[in-house]
Amino acid sequence: MNDIRCGQIDKMRRLRSRLRDPEWRRYGYLLLAGKALGVASLLALVFLISNIFGSEVRAADPVISVMKAAAESR
Repeated sequence: MNDIRCGQIDKMRRLRSRLRDPEWRRYGYLLLAGKALGVASLLALVFLISNIFGSEVRAADPVISVMKAAAESR
């Protein structure tokens, strides 16, 4: 358990030192931008495909017969 905690502390120290380095910060920004672009592209693709292949589904209009209703009321 102590090894896990030491590993997490080392990761935080490494992250802190890398965030201070402009080159690593730029790499991090590019990585996040790429991931955001990928998610946006995926959502746009889902929207596009659903508009191309999707269709509206509606219930059929009920058929109301005036003659049938009048006959049943008598």
